[in-house]
Amino acid sequence: IQTSLPGYLKALGLGLVNTAGGVSYLLSDSYGTDSRIATGVGISLSDSNGSTMNFVGWGGCAQTQDCLTTADAGWYPILTGASGNGSHSAGYNNYVHHFTATLKKLPNGHPTAGKIDATAYVLVKIQ
Repeated sequence: IQTSLPGYLKALGLGLVNTAGGVSYLLSDSYGTDSRIATGVGISLSDSNGSTMNFVGWGGCAQTQDCLTTADAGWYPILTGASGNGSHSAGYNNYVHHFTATLKKLPNGHPTAGKIDATAYVLVKIQ
């Protein structure tokens, strides 16, 4: 799941992007530029086991190994945490993923009142 580019750029400025390029919080697209948008808070994502997940960023990777396939960079194997759902006939398998999005105070953040208007993109990478 990838952040919007404006949300990524703001997260980068707030130190919320790791060396693998993964983003720890989804921020509103107009974070810090629109007075109606809440600041000091972001959306955290967790899987069905309650483990925190990173969002895919836009800046690439600063590590020497291939970050584009790691959880640190926000990439997760499609079947990890998935449960079978429905028929397996005719060679098709259906799976369901459950995610939890939680609004949280950012590290070193000072929450201000306002709305949240964030965009995330679901990416599927076939290798």
